[in-house]
Parts: sequence; C-alpha cells; structure tokens
Amino acid sequence: MERVLSPQRVLVSAVVHGAHDDAARERMRRLFHSPLGVYVSHASRDHAELSLEFDVACEDLAFTIRTLRQVLPEAAIEEVRPRVFGQRLIRR
Repeated sequence: MERVLSPQRVLVSAVVHGAHDDAARERMRRLFHSPLGVYVSHASRDHAELSLEFDVACEDLAFTIRTLRQVLPEAAIEEVRPRVFGQRLIRR
C-alpha cells in the first residue's frame, strides 16, 4: 500500500464585527443560503463578534473569498491556513 496525501484543503477564518440585531440575523441567513454556506465548518458568536471558519479545497479559495466579499462585505479574513489529511491512505 502506497501512502498518498489527499488533495490539500485550507481553513479560512473570518470575523464580522457588528450588533446582535435583526440585521445581523439577516446577514447570517444570507450567508447560509448562499453557495458559500456549504463551506462553513464552524460559526460562533461572542457578543457583537461573529467568527466563521470555512473548510475549502485549494482550488475553491478564490471563489470562497470572492463570494464572502459579496455576501458579507463587512467580514474580515483573519487567517488562511492549510488543512492536510496526512493519515488517509489511498489503495492502488
């Protein structure tokens, strides 16, 4: 059995600062009903700050950032870091 790394994925962390009100709920609804919603792997709120994490394939990174800017223009990207699944084995 040959050890092959799976295609690399990245985690994109973003934050939205704002009030916890009807407008904030509408922004979240827009996010989860957009094509970007399927990439959200974590979302949490701490007072007026909404933290989001997107799990995307490297080839979808540009789409993710572009769509995030369209859906949540007030979002600030904090970090893009690799996510590698090194323990997966692919049998050939």
